[in-house]
Amino acid sequence: MEKYYQFRISLNDVTPEVWRTFQVSELHSLFDLHQVIQVVMGWENDHLFQFKKDGIWYGLIDEDDVVSTKMLDADDTLLHELSLKENDSFEYEYDLGDGWMHTLTLLKIVTLEEELLPVAFAGENACPFEDCGGPAAYMELKEALLNPKNEEEREMSETMGDFDPTFFDLEEVNEILEDIVEEDWLDDDDDDDDDDEDVDFDDLEDDGLFDDFNDDVKKN
Repeated sequence: MEKYYQFRISLNDVTPEVWRTFQVSELHSLFDLHQVIQVVMGWENDHLFQFKKDGIWYGLIDEDDVVSTKMLDADDTLLHELSLKENDSFEYEYDLGDGWMHTLTLLKIVTLEEELLPVAFAGENACPFEDCGGPAAYMELKEALLNPKNEEEREMSETMGDFDPTFFDLEEVNEILEDIVEEDWLDDDDDDDDDDEDVDFDDLEDDGLFDDFNDDVKKN
């Protein structure tokens, strides 16, 4: 029997709300959770991330760097080790420069006999553009693209192409999740082979895995 966590994630400080609901195993690490979030939200995994729960930060730790005593390794922290209860919330930050803050809420814990892949259930609205400067800058940029008021904004809108801030394709997201799980990017708890290499999103992009996703889910 394995427990699965059903989460709701919402992007802070952006309207209309960008949110998703999805499910992952309690045996996945916070790094795995980060990668699932990247897919379901539509980010491009180009920047650093960190989680915060109960005043403790979890992120990727370089052993050669001096890190805060409050920073724990997301890759070595399994979800069940957070001792989450239903309705508990914690933070996820992506792109520490732009500061995209998300709120993760555990909606439900279910116990199932079969092993299930990560899956998205629902969601609304498209994620912002990468590297646009954060929530406030994105809101201004979105307004300029959707309702250009001068020649510069009209040219920018034409350059960016069609942008639908309400776009979200649940079927497409789940196809991506299934494909990348088959690429074994999630940790395999039964595999102790230290020679195995972690699968990098950049490698998957080079293989063309994200081509359709980039065109549709990611902004334009």
